[in-house]
Amino acid sequence: MLNIGERRSGFRQRPAGFIQDFDELRNQCLKQKILFKDPEFDTYDLSVFHKNLQKNQLEWRRPKEITNDPKFFVQGASRFDVRQGKLGDCWLVAAIAAMTLNKEVFCNVVPNDQGFGNTYAGIFHFKFWQYGTWINVVVDDRLPTSGGELLFVKSSTKNEFWSALLEKAYAKIQGSYEALDGGLTNEAMEAFTGGVSEMYELDQGKTSLFTTMLNSFQQQSLMCGRIYPTKLPNPEDKGIFRKHAYSITKVIYIPETNNASNIPLIRLRNPWGKVEWNGRWSDKSDEWFTIPPQLQQSIGLIKEDDGEFWMSYKDFAKYFSAVVICHLAPDYIDREQQGAGGPKKWDLSIFEGQWVRGVTAGGCNQFHETFSSNPQYYITLGDPDNNNAKDICTVVIALLLKGTRRKQKQKDKSSSFGIYVYDIKELALNSNKSGDFSKKFKKYFFKVAGSDMEVDWMELKNILDFAMKETGKTKFSNDVCRCLIAMMDWDRSGKLGYKEFQRLWVDIRQWQVVFETYDKKNKGYIKGFELRPALSSVGYHIKTRTINTMCHRYANKKGYIMFDDFIMCAIRLKTTIDSFTTVSLYEVARN
Repeated sequence: MLNIGERRSGFRQRPAGFIQDFDELRNQCLKQKILFKDPEFDTYDLSVFHKNLQKNQLEWRRPKEITNDPKFFVQGASRFDVRQGKLGDCWLVAAIAAMTLNKEVFCNVVPNDQGFGNTYAGIFHFKFWQYGTWINVVVDDRLPTSGGELLFVKSSTKNEFWSALLEKAYAKIQGSYEALDGGLTNEAMEAFTGGVSEMYELDQGKTSLFTTMLNSFQQQSLMCGRIYPTKLPNPEDKGIFRKHAYSITKVIYIPETNNASNIPLIRLRNPWGKVEWNGRWSDKSDEWFTIPPQLQQSIGLIKEDDGEFWMSYKDFAKYFSAVVICHLAPDYIDREQQGAGGPKKWDLSIFEGQWVRGVTAGGCNQFHETFSSNPQYYITLGDPDNNNAKDICTVVIALLLKGTRRKQKQKDKSSSFGIYVYDIKELALNSNKSGDFSKKFKKYFFKVAGSDMEVDWMELKNILDFAMKETGKTKFSNDVCRCLIAMMDWDRSGKLGYKEFQRLWVDIRQWQVVFETYDKKNKGYIKGFELRPALSSVGYHIKTRTINTMCHRYANKKGYIMFDDFIMCAIRLKTTIDSFTTVSLYEVARN
């Protein structure tokens, strides 16, 4: 976990003495008998943002200036402690309310080592997942008020302040309170869990999504619903609102007394803490008379104007536009359940990159000449979901763009972005070929390999020449085939097995695709000045001096690099980098 000011915390790096460590800052304030004032997120004039708020109406007050008996928690934390104020951050408030349903998640985000007791020093801290790591965010407790009341998030209990302080901490990492105006719940839920979100568009005719929601709720995933402006007209007549986010607080089947089938029900909560759905299964609807009082109590039915209400899944799909499900990070999977044959632990990998104009900002796949220069990352799925090797191996991929909320004022200039996912093995074996080629290719490999089921460099040349006939490229030279064996021969046997060959063929096809990208006229060569972008497109960022050396070695007198020489260049480069990486990792482990 990082503190604000440390490298990779998402804030500008500060000298060690300026890093905001909660315990150290609180101890200093207690020792000096002063209340903390946060220099990284000082008070400012919000009246510029709120047009209906006069400047002289805005006051920054600490909780002890709002009530005589402030508490961090009053009888613990619950979803009813969170009510949206005058800021358009229903997406954040809905996510906060959903987070309270998972105590492990909540206690991680909202540490309980703070309050208004003997250790109170006007400083509080919260933890958020930011760009691949947990950030410890400290804030002072000066909160925006008007007329003695909190302007933004507040609890239904006037002297409870954990939710208002949490909102301020989240505003701090986004740059301002104003930056919270408008957003999507998945962003906040991921910040609270480190998990990955999926958005499902709701279709009234499909019921399969309810099963997904039910399973996700049982796995303690966080969920929220949203209504788009284009959905059914006038949902306000039913007590629900467009362009508004709602927490999903329960998903269940319940049996109906006079009906043999189970009823799919969803419980939701309005971030306002009031104004509820008034249709079927609402607090005052007749449907509840068909449910025994004991069952009503067991599912947590509360008939109060608290913003929480029930809906049938049918009505939910009719009026709501989308549901967002945030799957928890690997750290939250129950260890005992995992050991007892329960769900397997997720493996988490994080890749960082950037789009640089003229270098790696290749655009979408409509830009054929530059698309391959976009950042590329490779993953291997080798562990199926269950022990059966034929089972599917699941991967969840998410793309996160940094710093978008800090540029909120420029959101009208924002650009769409995305990620393309390819099955490299299928591309390698089936590109420009019939679906039967992979089987034919594998069969030919074992025919050439013979009884030991491995190939030396001469046999490899035979196989590669067979494969390259399909692409129309020239045959590989003896030297290239020797180098390919050396690159992949990890057991030093001088031969390759089929799995080693598969990995090699993936690399070869990748290099071939890159070569063809720059060999636009299919002349069998690329120009020397195209070597740098060609290598960059597969992740090799080479200095000018090294590029010059490569061009001297692999280009002909005209400055052209033939396909065979390009493959040789890529092999040597990959071998050198892999060797250096292995040595570096060994040195790190040894030290």
